[in-house]
Amino acid sequence: MNKIAYLSYPAGTEVFPGYREDDDRSVLVIATASQKFGYSDWQIQKVIDKDFDGEPLIDTARLLKDGILSVYIQEHGPYPDGPALATPLHVYDFQTGRR
Repeated sequence: MNKIAYLSYPAGTEVFPGYREDDDRSVLVIATASQKFGYSDWQIQKVIDKDFDGEPLIDTARLLKDGILSVYIQEHGPYPDGPALATPLHVYDFQTGRR
């Protein structure tokens, strides 16, 4: 079973690499598909309902070596005039069933 991680935005959201409009919310989605069905059987396995920003980063080496999908992503935060505020960073681990 292959897994994929992506951000899901509301319809009509203007998104460009690493940025989006401040009033749009995005969530992290983990989906799976199998080689047996030619990767045409995608199913959502997990939705992490936080407001994220940027692209999720995948630890490819860990995925290939240990069969664990490790996703690194940052929460979206307010962008007031002046210095940027720090926002939480997260790492989520998912067992793929492959080793």
